[in-house]
Amino acid sequence: MYSLRILLLALVVACSTAAATPGRDSRFNAFLTNRARQPLRLSTPQLQEIGVRVAHEEPRLGLPTVVWTTRAWAAAHGVSPDATARAHLAALAPLYRLRPVDVERARLQPLSGAPAGAHVAQFRQEIHGIDVFRAQLALVMDRSGALVAATGHLAPGELVARAELFPRSAFQLSPEQAV
Repeated sequence: MYSLRILLLALVVACSTAAATPGRDSRFNAFLTNRARQPLRLSTPQLQEIGVRVAHEEPRLGLPTVVWTTRAWAAAHGVSPDATARAHLAALAPLYRLRPVDVERARLQPLSGAPAGAHVAQFRQEIHGIDVFRAQLALVMDRSGALVAATGHLAPGELVARAELFPRSAFQLSPEQAV
């Protein structure tokens, strides 16, 4: 019991020392270390041509995180809601810098929503079967399947292509190594 108290005390002191170290944030996030701002790759006229307005963006990646449609996005008739969602993703691909293969490989979660209301299609991304951290794009469609908005983002194609150069084994650690 005494050794457990000593161990607990040592852990508390170590954690408080690490948190109190000047210049060190105990909530370190490697994603936030890239402070360089990247602009969106599409101009205002190009956005207008697609029929969207970017309400918010992730400046470190130059990607939109909230997009609203500015014109009616008709849903394709006679196709499944999944196919409609994927068609919307393909139409938005230039905005998110996605390659055709990225659109094809994006994993669509089961659509959610009320029968008489909006539907949400959530796309996730994987590389070598491993989920890409923070890579999720949700498309909000009205009950007819017309696109209303998009939130989130997927990793841009150029980053995915670079990551795919590494074999899957480069990302695997044993349980002992991971802890």
